[in-house]
Amino acid sequence: MIISILFAWGTYQLVEKPIRFGKYRKRKAIVLLISMGIIAGLGLNSYARDGLKQRNAEKISNFNDFTFPPAFRNACLTLKESPDSSDWCNDGNIAKDPSVALMGDSVATSYSQLLLNLNKEFSFSFKQFGRDQCPPLLNFGPKVCREASQHYFDLIKKTAQTTTVILAAHWPSYVIGKNYDWLHYKTTAEDLKKSLVATLEYLISLNKKVIIFQTPPLGAKPRSCIRLTTLTKKNTICDMSLARVLRNDGGSRELIKEMTHLFPAVKIFDPFKYLCNEQHCKASYNQKVLYIDSSHMSFFGGEFLAEHGKEELIKLIMSLP
Repeated sequence: MIISILFAWGTYQLVEKPIRFGKYRKRKAIVLLISMGIIAGLGLNSYARDGLKQRNAEKISNFNDFTFPPAFRNACLTLKESPDSSDWCNDGNIAKDPSVALMGDSVATSYSQLLLNLNKEFSFSFKQFGRDQCPPLLNFGPKVCREASQHYFDLIKKTAQTTTVILAAHWPSYVIGKNYDWLHYKTTAEDLKKSLVATLEYLISLNKKVIIFQTPPLGAKPRSCIRLTTLTKKNTICDMSLARVLRNDGGSRELIKEMTHLFPAVKIFDPFKYLCNEQHCKASYNQKVLYIDSSHMSFFGGEFLAEHGKEELIKLIMSLP
């Protein structure tokens, strides 16, 4: 308050009084009128062009979005139970039975974009099935998760055309146990391991090819990152420390790798390979932010992985040598 009063007094004494009561008042009035006209003209021009498009912030905000496309969060109408507001299902790129089933919680959504991008060059059909905070596992979690997962697996069992199943989730959320407070339910690390083993055994018994997608690096700060990208075109400006990212992982990467030792036929796709080096992990690329929050990759994150991991992904999905 005191500072405001001092500024008001200072501007009155040093600016307003000399202009209003000093010499050459007519000349000052003319200069002020011309200046006001120029400012008004610039404002009108900016309004007519819907803002100053050359501004970096304007450019970047035009192609960064912190929401998933609505089509990625449809109700899971294939389920026998009533659709839930936490459903994460979409019809992928086909209305009939898919050759690839992507199953997971909300983290799997960015992988839907990855598959859509791959499908522009390579022919396969897929659908996504999932429920928020429910990993794609048999007999894991509270009733709402168990029932949803069981319906997904029943659907896959009777769909002969579905030959490949991708399991994707926020694995670090479950690796040390998860507390579903609102449902008064808790899981343990042992619950996750037991359900993973049971799920893989079941899918392999159905002669399904199984690919586990590791969770992408966690800990991005996309909203502060978008401000940084207005200052430079460096792709490293929003990088995350690899050490911090690995701490955020909580050991889930090791657990998934352990599953491939138990089940050699199970394959892994690891986003770290394309997002991280020995010290850092990317959160932006070419002034596009790859995350919508600290845990979920964005539309552009899915596109990035599809482009940079294309060769490996196609080998995994299409069973190429």
